[in-house]
Amino acid sequence: MAEWITAIAALIAALATVAYLVATISIFRQTRRSADAAEKSAASAHKSAEAAQRGVDLAVQQFAEQLGQGARIVLDAIHAAQGLVDYWLKKAANIAPPPYANPDPSDLHSPELIPAIEHARRFSPECATQLVDANINIKNAKSELEAAYAAAKRQTFPPPLNQALDYLKTAHGLLARAELIVHRHLNPAQ
Repeated sequence: MAEWITAIAALIAALATVAYLVATISIFRQTRRSADAAEKSAASAHKSAEAAQRGVDLAVQQFAEQLGQGARIVLDAIHAAQGLVDYWLKKAANIAPPPYANPDPSDLHSPELIPAIEHARRFSPECATQLVDANINIKNAKSELEAAYAAAKRQTFPPPLNQALDYLKTAHGLLARAELIVHRHLNPAQ
């Protein structure tokens, strides 16, 4: 009987050794797959980092190119904002009660002024200040027009007077002063 126990113990030990071997091979394969995936992930991360660096390099190059064109960029932004203000000066003066349609004041914004302000700061802090103040007045005019148009929708009589015209006129004057500053910068001899 002792022989049987020894034989069974040897068989169990052999089976355990085989199971241990199979588990070790399986773990080795999984480890290899994980290592391969980690290598691929690292390669992808490296490629992404290279692409990001190329993007940064391109942005730096474009920024450097724009530095010499800053005054022109500011002038273009001023002209766009002046056109916007001129349009809304006409519309703000004629707020109609229902059923007449008023234009949607959500279009009353001048996003090109924000980057123009940064360019203006490089050659004239005074010009940048004029642009900041003009942008604030445009935003205030938008708020006033939204309130006036909302009041016009609720009533059948003319809406109350608002300050939108004053804000727009102020913005127009600030933009004109900023434009003069840019022209003086571009043509210092005149």
